[in-house]
Amino acid sequence: MLSPLDVSGTPAAIGAQLGVRAFRSNQPGGGAYFNPRHYRAVTAGVTGVLSLGPRWRLRAVADGGRQRADGTRVGIYAVDVSLEGRLPHNGRLQIHALRSSAASVSGGGAGYWNNSVTVSLSYPF
Repeated sequence: MLSPLDVSGTPAAIGAQLGVRAFRSNQPGGGAYFNPRHYRAVTAGVTGVLSLGPRWRLRAVADGGRQRADGTRVGIYAVDVSLEGRLPHNGRLQIHALRSSAASVSGGGAGYWNNSVTVSLSYPF
């Protein structure tokens, strides 16, 4: 990933990324575990970061591309959004949402989606 570049005159930054993933297996999975004999994915995307004041930051990543698993090709994309901030007494809050159609995330193929939302609250001891 290229580091986000500051957008002049704003509290924002924008960047770009290219991704390549490939693997081979001589013991492909036949059940619930996604393990094709041959897998390749190529993606390109953009990243945006926006400061929402001195304590909060919004980050968004969107990318798309193609994947091939055992000869089957499909288009893929992912959207990843997170909000991170500081809370009183040095606490931290992170809210993270992801939607991905890439089969390698956790199994699947054409028409597959992986959706997740994570909330993390932390305070140091």
